[in-house]
Amino acid sequence: MNGRTLATLIIAPVACGLVVGASILLGLERSGRSDIPAVAVFLPGVMYGALFEVFALLPLFLWLKRRASASRWSVFAGGLGLWLILAVGYVAATSELSLPAWLAVLPMVMVPGVVLVSVFALLIPYEQAA
Repeated sequence: MNGRTLATLIIAPVACGLVVGASILLGLERSGRSDIPAVAVFLPGVMYGALFEVFALLPLFLWLKRRASASRWSVFAGGLGLWLILAVGYVAATSELSLPAWLAVLPMVMVPGVVLVSVFALLIPYEQAA
């Protein structure tokens, strides 16, 4: 594993954690509660990002690379599709929301995935073996 791949595996989940943490902190500012440490809102996003990256994005990239069809666009589209499937499954399994409320929650769940997949697709090296 080269240095650029390792950097990608570290930077992408951190970016996802920053987005999750920022969205949570913005929501807390609106409610007036701010006694929660920043690490407590940052780490769950890093954890979800790292798990998704290791168990979905990296295998997707390696599979596409074996098929000689690995491009930034194919990794981005495949990763975003996988995140969408998992986000829909997560929201459906953990909430009892009506369809309009569910559709309002889905973009909040999708934004960290878009950031994670974008950073991964932009930084992962395509010309060398991962």
